[in-house]
Amino acid sequence: MLIVSLPLNPNAEVDHLLCVTPEKITHSSRSRVSELPDLSQHTEVVGVIPWQCLSWINLTVPKSALRLFESKTLWLTGPKNASGAQSPKAQNLVQGLLEEQLLCDPSDIHWIAKTPNSSDASDSPHAVNAADNTAILQIGYCSKSWLRMALESLQAVNLTPNQLVPEMEPTPGTPGPTLHALNSLGEITFVLCTPSGVQAFPRSAMGGFSQLKDPLLRVFAEPSSIDSVSMLFGQASLQTAHQRLLASAQSSWDFATGEWDQGPAKKAIRSIKGTIQTFWSAPEWRLARLGLMLALFTEVLGLNGWAWHLRAAHQEALLSEARILQSTFPSVQLVVDAKLQMARELNALKQNLGEPSLGDFEHLLDVMRQLHDPTQSASAYNPKTNDIQGVQFANQTLKWRYNPNIAFTSLELKLSESMLSKGYQLQKTGSEMVLSWRDAP
Repeated sequence: MLIVSLPLNPNAEVDHLLCVTPEKITHSSRSRVSELPDLSQHTEVVGVIPWQCLSWINLTVPKSALRLFESKTLWLTGPKNASGAQSPKAQNLVQGLLEEQLLCDPSDIHWIAKTPNSSDASDSPHAVNAADNTAILQIGYCSKSWLRMALESLQAVNLTPNQLVPEMEPTPGTPGPTLHALNSLGEITFVLCTPSGVQAFPRSAMGGFSQLKDPLLRVFAEPSSIDSVSMLFGQASLQTAHQRLLASAQSSWDFATGEWDQGPAKKAIRSIKGTIQTFWSAPEWRLARLGLMLALFTEVLGLNGWAWHLRAAHQEALLSEARILQSTFPSVQLVVDAKLQMARELNALKQNLGEPSLGDFEHLLDVMRQLHDPTQSASAYNPKTNDIQGVQFANQTLKWRYNPNIAFTSLELKLSESMLSKGYQLQKTGSEMVLSWRDAP
């Protein structure tokens, strides 16, 4: 997975990193977008929207309006329910509230909205005020023109983000606020993430935020500012810019909607590829991978063993047939098809002993008689035997013609299944019928 920060302007440098799993970073760097390496072969690209380019606002709506947000997530082109249909009512509701609160044209911004803790039920106590029966919608929005510029610069180097996540976001699901200390041009800039939104302020304005006195406050600082921040708050956790990008990629917010929506099919493929990649790379799945490989190895080994057993049994059966043939008929030196050769030798033996075979004149004549017997034949129409004119026998083949007055084209004679199994064949050739016999293996 490639995680890349969106550029603030076309010439800005961006942080990017490659990771197999959240615990395994294979490469991290900072460069201009035009200098990014060709990483188009990676299955997933996550774009991180810088905190400077995102704004957050909370809108109060009637509780009954939450039913419009069936997918619990809304984007610029309108919400989609489970069937994929858009809800213009929810779109108009949010756009009207945004126009009233921001005093700007909503078509100039790209936004998504959801209830706090929207992964839970829509009537979560964090999202619904039971006193006045209202609910809170959190809106994240940015300039559409800037977002289009940033994504076009990435697409110029064959990078199309599958997800667009915020670098920092509100924290309704955490026990306390989160403070990030960033070193910008030698000065520390604080970014405070609370359940209600994200705020940035300089060090001189620290006294105006009561959340900084919260005992559950979590503080993260970059390496260049970790010492001074630790002196201010007693302790702080070290977090580099690339670690912050990695944490942002786990966000539940996804701004890849509207004209940047990848569609359900691509999202499903991305999810499947991500699952497979996690399974084959994540350390926690190591035992499962070993078990799967062991099972596959055992299965292949068992199949090969069973195939060897069947092949050996088949070879033994063929050798047994050959031994029986050669012990019965010692004159046979080369065995190719034991069953067919056995039938031929038996037929030759019968002829030498003067016994009639199924291809003799008597047997063929009896089969012809059965073909003209309505009680024994499978034919739909049976001519009489006195309609036959001329019979010819040669080489186990019997031929006969009918009286010219018979409509020969409508004549249909069929052999029964028992006759066919014995090796008899019947054909209509020109104006005559041909009954022949061959050895049946």
